Amino acid sequence: MKEKISPPLALSLLLGILPYLISCSQQKDHSYAKKLFQEKQCIACHSIDGRQKSQGPTLKGIFGKTVVVLTKDKKQKKIKRDIAYLKRAIRNPQAEIVKGYNQIVMPTYGKDQLSDKDVQALIEYIQSLK
Repeated sequence: MKEKISPPLALSLLLGILPYLISCSQQKDHSYAKKLFQEKQCIACHSIDGRQKSQGPTLKGIFGKTVVVLTKDKKQKKIKRDIAYLKRAIRNPQAEIVKGYNQIVMPTYGKDQLSDKDVQALIEYIQSLK
């Protein structure tokens, strides 16, 4: 004789695991970006664990935060580290340098070194570093 699960019990079980299933589906595999991060030597100057390095700021928890940068004309301004900023920081890092790191020269990564897909993957990886 087969036993059946009552509809209310089945619904309770489903609702109980639904948050877990949603969180699993929202987690992204960043292995490609992690590989780029190593290959392009980003890790040499930027930590991902919150520890500061003398060459560049940590990338842990930076997304969405406000920071003071120095512009090319040496003016200070506050900006939000959003997607647009991260794209600029990767493509043209000397345009806005985080205050305190103005003696360091980060290499410029044009489309011949990092495709738009690569940049997007790196940005999504940085966003995940909370």
